[in-house]
Amino acid sequence: MLTKLVDLGLVLRGSIASRLTRCGQPGCRCKAVPPVLHGPYYVWTRKVAAKTVTAQLAPDQAEYCLAWNQNMRELDRIVADLQDLGLQAAALLRPAPRKTSKPTP
Repeated sequence: MLTKLVDLGLVLRGSIASRLTRCGQPGCRCKAVPPVLHGPYYVWTRKVAAKTVTAQLAPDQAEYCLAWNQNMRELDRIVADLQDLGLQAAALLRPAPRKTSKPTP
């Protein structure tokens, strides 16, 4: 499990999304029927000091960030597995509960 960390690479917390949008120009193709929306535009959303922060990404930046985001998800899975193993190890280290005998009348 720890060997997976060696090849993991960069990690990036948050989410990457692609968006298609409409503009405010009357007569634009995005207002046609059917509409031809602008984009895709890529955005990276994350929490910074308990506030949501969004940044627009160029397509080449989004490609890197998507890969790093996948690495983050893999890291989260590895950490969760390590935590489970730690809990199992801690349970093995604890002494078995002692049986208390009740006095017989």
